[in-house]
Amino acid sequence: MQVAPYEGIEVFNDSDPEAISSRQHEKLYPAAWSGEPLSPPGKRICGLSRVVFWLVVAITMVIISMIGLGVGLGVALSKAQNATVDSGELSTAVSSSTSSTQTALATSMSTTSSTSTTSSTSTISSTTSTSTGAPKPSNICPGANNNILTAPIGDVRYRVACDSDFSGDGKQTLASFFAATWDDCLALCNTMNYFQSRVDVGCTWNVVGTGGQTPGTCWCLGGADKTVVVNKGNIVAVPQ
Repeated sequence: MQVAPYEGIEVFNDSDPEAISSRQHEKLYPAAWSGEPLSPPGKRICGLSRVVFWLVVAITMVIISMIGLGVGLGVALSKAQNATVDSGELSTAVSSSTSSTQTALATSMSTTSSTSTTSSTSTISSTTSTSTGAPKPSNICPGANNNILTAPIGDVRYRVACDSDFSGDGKQTLASFFAATWDDCLALCNTMNYFQSRVDVGCTWNVVGTGGQTPGTCWCLGGADKTVVVNKGNIVAVPQ
């Protein structure tokens, strides 16, 4: 060690340089470039590697497609259900309208008779009495015997047979009621042929009240195998 002239204190260390270990050397002085090209780092998209990024995109597209398919299917099913409901309501409305029209037509046609329309599928018991003051039926026989008559509605024609009645195993009793006139009796029984597209229904009008029945009792009788027999005081209309 040397001491320089006094101008302040200076210390010089001219000792040999301190040895440095190989490990410290590697930290301070990295190895020189060997000449081989260094591989650049992989490119990234939004901070993700390209493979991961495109995999996320593919999964997202699949999820969006499934959601769109589900929404479209739901809308289609909803429209189909609404169409079914509308069709059911239209069918009900048409059925109701048709029923009302048929009822109105039947009511209008039945007004040609002065008596109440009786169901053709029901058998009504014999009329044994009438209200007090009922008009006495007027006998059209024998003047109308064998006359051919046409009813107010329909195409069926009838032959008048005086002092006659229907009989036979094929006779069907469809209705029985009081009719003040022969025309009333024939008109109502004829409606059974008209509204049911039949041609076998005829009528018997007990004008004088034989067999304990009330005078004017009318019978609507069907059956293709019925026969005409003699019965005084009764008039029949035989379908032709």
